[in-house]
Amino acid sequence: MNKRSSLFLFLVLPILVLVGCSSFQKEEETLWLSQDVSIDLPRDNCNKNIKSVELLTVEYKDMQKQLLVAQNCSSEGLSLVVMLPVGKRLLTIERSNGSIRVTKHLEVPLPFKPEQILWDVLFTQLDIDQLQAVLPKGYEVRDLVSERVLIGSAGEKITRVNYAATQPVLLENIPFGYTIKIKKLQ
Repeated sequence: MNKRSSLFLFLVLPILVLVGCSSFQKEEETLWLSQDVSIDLPRDNCNKNIKSVELLTVEYKDMQKQLLVAQNCSSEGLSLVVMLPVGKRLLTIERSNGSIRVTKHLEVPLPFKPEQILWDVLFTQLDIDQLQAVLPKGYEVRDLVSERVLIGSAGEKITRVNYAATQPVLLENIPFGYTIKIKKLQ
């Protein structure tokens, strides 16, 4: 190996490795109710302070993943930090000034865009008026005794949340075919 090759391996290769391992950011403005129907997040989704840590169990076909989600919602904005149960950070989702910024720290092992977690968590928490304000014409949120249902313009169920008397809350996203069990830890 000549000096030039050695210099390349010694100086350039570590830089390439570091760049490859760095986090990736992108900004989104919309989320998806189904493969062809998008929405914006409610503007005033942080009118009450929320700090929580939740264990999400995502099930899709024969896959099951557990994720920890730390949520901070205040007048300054909304952030979700999604981690593996061992504490390794997968991604950070931040919402402020009308846009969503997603920073991926590691590859996210999910069958859908990670931003969907933000919509799913908010759908279980926000008031109907806040949700209804961003839904397309003909869509409706209904709160029943122990469940919340998002109904599409053709009368089909899009999302169903079961608020059982005991934890966890069960969210079913019908168009994307996954369920999430949400258990509050803190």
